[in-house]
Amino acid sequence: MLVLAILLLVTPCSYSQQPVHTHSRNFQLLYANRKSDVQFLDSANTLLKSLYSKGIFFPKDTLIQILKPYKELAWSGNATFLPYRTYYFDHLANNAKMRNKLGEAIYFFEKVEQERKLSGNADGKDVLMQKCYLYTQNMLLDKAVQEYEKERHYFEGLPDKIRNGKVDRQQISNALYTLSPIASAYSYAKDSAKCASVIHLSQSILSAINAKSGLSAHDLPLFKFILLGMKFYHYRNLSNETKETHNNLEKTGNLIKSLGPESQHLKPFFEFNLATWYLDYFTEHKNADSASYYLNQLIKMPPVMPEEDFNIMVDSYRLKIWSIRKGDSKTTALIDHLLQSKDTLAKRKNEELSDLLYAFTDAEFNRDELEKSRIDKQRRTIWALAAVFATTLTGILFYSISQRSKRKLKQTLSTLNSTTNLTIAAMKESHQQSLKAEREQFAQDLHDGFSASVAAASHQVQALIAETDDPALANKLETLGIRLQNIYQHSRAKSHSWYRDSLVRQQASFTETIRFITDSALPDSQYNKDIQLEPEAVSLLNFEQRIVLIRTTQEALTNVLKHARASEVTIFLFRADDHIIFQLSDNGVGLSLSEDKLRRFQHKTSGLGWASMKSGIEEVGGTFSIASEDGFTLTIGFPVRNTEGKTA
Repeated sequence: MLVLAILLLVTPCSYSQQPVHTHSRNFQLLYANRKSDVQFLDSANTLLKSLYSKGIFFPKDTLIQILKPYKELAWSGNATFLPYRTYYFDHLANNAKMRNKLGEAIYFFEKVEQERKLSGNADGKDVLMQKCYLYTQNMLLDKAVQEYEKERHYFEGLPDKIRNGKVDRQQISNALYTLSPIASAYSYAKDSAKCASVIHLSQSILSAINAKSGLSAHDLPLFKFILLGMKFYHYRNLSNETKETHNNLEKTGNLIKSLGPESQHLKPFFEFNLATWYLDYFTEHKNADSASYYLNQLIKMPPVMPEEDFNIMVDSYRLKIWSIRKGDSKTTALIDHLLQSKDTLAKRKNEELSDLLYAFTDAEFNRDELEKSRIDKQRRTIWALAAVFATTLTGILFYSISQRSKRKLKQTLSTLNSTTNLTIAAMKESHQQSLKAEREQFAQDLHDGFSASVAAASHQVQALIAETDDPALANKLETLGIRLQNIYQHSRAKSHSWYRDSLVRQQASFTETIRFITDSALPDSQYNKDIQLEPEAVSLLNFEQRIVLIRTTQEALTNVLKHARASEVTIFLFRADDHIIFQLSDNGVGLSLSEDKLRRFQHKTSGLGWASMKSGIEEVGGTFSIASEDGFTLTIGFPVRNTEGKTA
């Protein structure tokens, strides 16, 4: 049961089914009482890891609902929250693994891998480790070996990297946790050479660690146990060396006895695995009494695997011991045949269910994302139509009032022109926002849909190459596989390019809009204009904040035209620490107010335009201030953490 050992070492826990409503409430309280968004995200990560360590897991839809505020923050557009996208999918993957949903777990682990590659993070091969473990646990040994063979050169190069100090502890642990089930897979497949090669590679990795820095008191017994497990199955399944197998079991027992205080938490898991190894050894050598002893010891141990799986394992051992006691070779052969048939059937069903669950999870998850995108687009469209309708009504009202005199008419037409420019700018921003969402969705679909299909086709071609004995057909398949790989790489590169281009287009659209409004209001022949908008600062503004700044610019420039008697106007947008700052200033006459009146003006703003401007800025989480020294300066600030218009 080496596969079980890997489960215990990677995620040691006591399995238990517990109600989830209490834990759902804990997440709600975390979000409601958060001191900051980052503090909530970190606390949620810690709470989930704690629950998993206790064997507590959730139905998929329940966990997605619980993590809804977590996901909204991770995908809010704030660069600080980007790493939490990886953690989000990691939680869904580990939860699926706890529920033994193989296809679902593989799907979400691949999403983890995609997010890491998009963010440029170093690959410690932990996703590969999880895949190899999951496939081997479900007896899909061929798939585990295929995943390992893709990265075999990486593992073979680890000893040299360790000696050169280019590998950290986590990468070393991931490597050994990956090599252990692969050695098991090769031993069950009766491939002695490859199994021995994996064991030798594991020993080389441990030797390189010892030569470089030595093993810690915690890692030493853990890694020794993994290596002993590999050797046990190599001796048992391949070499049939009874003495070496028994000696290996005794070494494992001595290792358990020598565990220090810092490693006592590993003892239950080591003892559980050792008991299963003794059971395998004694049932194979027809020693019913010794096998019964270890079976009774196993039953008395604390549960370290799902109850249903444990009961099936115990019943299988009981059946083997019963056939040994009966002493009928035909009965024993029949029982062995039935157990092998059960394993073969379970393997086939696991593979079918895994593929079905992977496809179902992919379709369901993408459907939810598309529905969310559709609702967001619909909301923006309704907002734009409402703005156009409101602007039209305002224009009609101004027009009817202005009929009293030519002066009023001229003023109204000017207002309508400004309002129309503002409406056009707002609609352009809305249009760019919709285009950005559509391009990002299309890039995601290309990345997750088409690229995944091409990758699957490439894997199938590789499988056909391995199965065919026809050299000509194998050459043709090899050529097809290379073409599929080229298509896969091109589609992935294209999806990343579209994702980046959508952000650049959105930044350029906002900058062009500000310049258009400024140039329309202030002729070059009368005004010197300096407009500097930092692209990073633009990217950190959300849709509502950009619209508010466009409106504010329009209102402030109207004030310059009417009252300032200025010749220079500057507009700056930049990031200062954790704030985005927007400043519009001129060299005109200013407001000519006393300090007391200026303070009241800032806080109460008697004018309708200024009051509306201040209210709009505060509604999207901004601050508003004015100064009237050497001209007029309007300053607006947005906290970076509020770039989605939420209060921290």
